[in-house]
Amino acid sequence: MLRFVRIAEEDRIASEETGQIEYKDVVKVYVKAAGDTKCEVPFLAKDVIYVIKNTVVDVKTEITRTVRDPKTGESIQVQEPVTERIEKEVRDRVEINPWLIQLKDKLRDGFITDQYYDYCKRAYERFMASETAPVDGAPLADWRGATEAMKKKAMDIGVVTVQALAEMNEETMQNIGMGAREMKRKAIQWLEANDSPLKAASKIVNLEEENKALTERLSMLERAFNEQQAEKKVGRPRK
Repeated sequence: MLRFVRIAEEDRIASEETGQIEYKDVVKVYVKAAGDTKCEVPFLAKDVIYVIKNTVVDVKTEITRTVRDPKTGESIQVQEPVTERIEKEVRDRVEINPWLIQLKDKLRDGFITDQYYDYCKRAYERFMASETAPVDGAPLADWRGATEAMKKKAMDIGVVTVQALAEMNEETMQNIGMGAREMKRKAIQWLEANDSPLKAASKIVNLEEENKALTERLSMLERAFNEQQAEKKVGRPRK
């Protein structure tokens, strides 16, 4: 289970440059296993750093020169514009995603699966867009198979979908308390009755195909019947 939090921290480099306290947006993600009420590991999901690099820039200045006035022959001072090329230190403000970088390294080394990495990445992107983590499955809050009190107890420990409810282990059920086992049984029955959204959509498509085939079959029978009736009328002798 993932819980994202957006906080404001002092941007020390920006504060030094402006002479007053400046802040930066930081996002932290707290990761825990479904049903775990104690262990929640924090990670830094979004931060701001400054990349320092040297670059050459053109700086326009003026110099004073002493020249002789061609008319009077006297020495005079004149200002002349010049352009100097100097090396300057520049700081670029860059947003980074340390948590996703760590997950990518773990994925490369085989410690996590592609599915887990994709789920975490989608969760972060969804939070940044709407500040809500996605629910992968049927939302438990909308399920009518349990009382509001039981659902609240389950959601408080991270069980937020009917699928997660059906997969609860003994420790998770103990954390929820009395009625958890019955709620799990109902969740399993509900999922078996409703299948997955993909299977439900497949059933609809199959029914539409069967209905289409039946309609075509009825049309063929109707045409055949009409043709038979027409032949009887043509072959009937006149009275």
